[in-house]
Amino acid sequence: MPDYQKSSAVKNLFPDKKNTILDKQNLFNNGTLCPFQKEGFFMLTEKHKRNFMLGLLFTAKSIPPVFFLMGLPIILRLQGHSLSSIGLFQLASLPYLLKFFWAPILDKNSHRENHYKSWILATGIAVGVSVLLLGFWGPDKNLHILFGIIMAVSLLTATLDIAISSLYIKLLSYEERGLGAAGKILAVNIATMFGSGLLVMVYHHRGWAMLTSITGGLVLISLSVLVFLEEPPDKENAPQSSAIPWAGIWGFFARVGMVRWMMLLVCKSTSITAVFFIIRPLLVDQGYNPDTIAFLTGMFAVAVGALTSMAAGMKKIQQWILRRRVTLLTSVALNAAAVALFMSVYFLGSPLWLVYLAITIINVAISFVSVVSGTLVMDFSQSGSEGIDYSLQMTAIHAGGLGMAAISGIMAEYMGYGNFFIFHTILGCGLILLTAILFRGDWVPKNEK
Repeated sequence: MPDYQKSSAVKNLFPDKKNTILDKQNLFNNGTLCPFQKEGFFMLTEKHKRNFMLGLLFTAKSIPPVFFLMGLPIILRLQGHSLSSIGLFQLASLPYLLKFFWAPILDKNSHRENHYKSWILATGIAVGVSVLLLGFWGPDKNLHILFGIIMAVSLLTATLDIAISSLYIKLLSYEERGLGAAGKILAVNIATMFGSGLLVMVYHHRGWAMLTSITGGLVLISLSVLVFLEEPPDKENAPQSSAIPWAGIWGFFARVGMVRWMMLLVCKSTSITAVFFIIRPLLVDQGYNPDTIAFLTGMFAVAVGALTSMAAGMKKIQQWILRRRVTLLTSVALNAAAVALFMSVYFLGSPLWLVYLAITIINVAISFVSVVSGTLVMDFSQSGSEGIDYSLQMTAIHAGGLGMAAISGIMAEYMGYGNFFIFHTILGCGLILLTAILFRGDWVPKNEK
């Protein structure tokens, strides 16, 4: 487009009323009013278009595992299955903890053009078709066979997660990664709305087959966005050997600062995770009715998380996230403040207004620290080993969260709510100091521009 049109097209769309139609036609023909410009469709920049497409893929990918962990237990209980049988299905998250074992397979020849796109297409089709076929074996049939099928789907979904996240890392620059991480957290919140709520409603009104058709269909339809994504070759990081890079697992820890970083990933959110998982039992014991608890910890909490991730995509916040060390310290401090607020909730008798405030702050904190962590995970994932590096770091995050979730109930039972919140407030403050000590040095990502 000529320079004079770029600067004056919008200002002078209709300089002469007599020639309005002609002027519009000329502007459309030369691209000024055409929504599919080189800068991106629907007037989006190329950066936003790329993040939007990746976000659609990540949303559709996240719906099946969220449903298996949060929506399926409700359906199984409605079918009369025992709690011990329902608990077995929580193992569906196991492939997400172990995916670093097969991540090197996806990283082989990752320098080639459209490498991760090919993996996304293949595994996406496999996930979508598998979920569609799951419609023929519902929760009213043999539960062990259903568990086996769901574990297979979870394995495929974990592989799809590696491929999509590796494409994020390969395509996004240092400046774009904060926006990409915010988009991923928004995608998880949208998937949570689907997987834990809407799909359960679909089952209640339309049955299991309709539920699996919608879920599998969304995954397959989302793959169409691959047409709009370009994955160029990375010739500068072409490997010397075509062998599967298993050594990349050990090579990650050999890099400067990675042991300290992995320690932080495991530890930095332990206090807020423990408190988050004890909120529901606390509200029950404080006399809140089930409807209020469901709204506060369900729809309201997810909405706060979604709005926080959207806010994290704003230009000013994205510029701030470029200062990686500052934003990580801020996120850990916000975690500590959220935990301390629940100490006040308990000792003041859990008034409703304070519960709303505390749940708002804790979900803002969790979403923000997730955006910052997701950004840094991309920073610490090198070209040629995107899948390995990403999977190892996510395993550390999940291991820390699952470990604390497992013992939070035991701690609260033996310590009492008051001592539990005091302990985790002190721990949260200690984690700020730990982060300040460990997350420093030349290995910490910095904006070179």
